[in-house]
Amino acid sequence: EGKVKGIVTDNKGEPMCVVNVVEKGTRISTITDMDGSFVLVLPEEATLVFSYFGYRSRVIEYEG
Repeated sequence: EGKVKGIVTDNKGEPMCVVNVVEKGTRISTITDMDGSFVLVLPEEATLVFSYFGYRSRVIEYEG
């Protein structure tokens, strides 16, 4: 288990705020702040789902 920090950006490299970040299959979630930053506490391995209205969701495997 560990703290995961990240920044979500669009295809131009601009930070995206209010992106929903969820550990797949759980209720562990957060949203990005005004700078696109997020922090979650996750197990050693997790699948993160990033979703934002009007954009296709992105799934990323995390291994701590």
